[in-house]
Amino acid sequence: MVKIGIIGCGGMGRYHSRSLREIEGVGIVAASDADEEVLEAYAREFEPERTYTDFRHLVRDPSVDAVLVCLPTFLHPLAVLAAAEAGKHVFCEKPIALKEADAEAMIQACERAGVHLMVGFVRRFDNDWGAFKRLVEAGAIGRPIVWRHFAASGGPRSPWYLDRDKGGGPIVDGAIHDVDFANWLFGDMAWSQGAVRRFKSTAWDTATVSIGYEGGDELVLSWTWGLPSGASGLTGQDAIGPGGSILFPGSVPRDRVPADLSSDGVGMYLLDTGEVQRPEVFRKNNMFLDEMRHFVHCCATGTRPAVTGEDGLRALRVVVRALQSAQEA
Repeated sequence: MVKIGIIGCGGMGRYHSRSLREIEGVGIVAASDADEEVLEAYAREFEPERTYTDFRHLVRDPSVDAVLVCLPTFLHPLAVLAAAEAGKHVFCEKPIALKEADAEAMIQACERAGVHLMVGFVRRFDNDWGAFKRLVEAGAIGRPIVWRHFAASGGPRSPWYLDRDKGGGPIVDGAIHDVDFANWLFGDMAWSQGAVRRFKSTAWDTATVSIGYEGGDELVLSWTWGLPSGASGLTGQDAIGPGGSILFPGSVPRDRVPADLSSDGVGMYLLDTGEVQRPEVFRKNNMFLDEMRHFVHCCATGTRPAVTGEDGLRALRVVVRALQSAQEA
């Protein structure tokens, strides 16, 4: 039995806990949150054996084998360092940290302690983006490609996401999923450029950033969390290459979705080569559940996580460099 402690009982702490309840050989034995009302609500739903208002007490609990760090980003380093010192395996939500030096210290602490450090880049476990990766690697539209992702909203409800010193804004917190996936798919960054704006926050809440990779591929991110509450703009993704385009689910025009394709349990990309327009169907999965299964398996068997602290640092480094280049331009 892998015994888990939850550090941070808000949205992601509860979400991951629901996944953990579906996995055999794991138990939630402890939980901590500085907000007593949040902690009490969590305890009513998940019934951990012990609760703490200070995560430093939780990591010293001898019954805990591993912890999930689901706190606001600026608190990740403190919790991970405390858990490593206590000899606990760590799953840390993305981004790993706001500063590269903090991420490096977290990695080193876990290495010294001989414990796992896994970062929550859940898209690595997603059949959806996995289908995109297979199309690219199979040369469906040739190489190099340009992967474009644009999104516009007012951002998350919690204000810390848009605080420069606590959450870092949409590129650091949200689009970093794309950056990690592009690192995994494309390799090493060669250059970055872009433009950033602040509409309503201390963080860069609006940015257009291009990241070029050594193989010639490119990731273009145009994101804002700076719109007024309730307002929204277009959101979509595609990939273009010398052999055509790949439209992501949600970006495929309705008239191009086959009538016999059920949306229940399956999704589709649209591959367009000019001569051929073909749906590429994939079976949907619960990526969060599969992510937690992997972490529990690593804790139980000693297997190195598929997404490591080094991956978290690498994604953070790309994001930091990209935003710096945007400010310097």
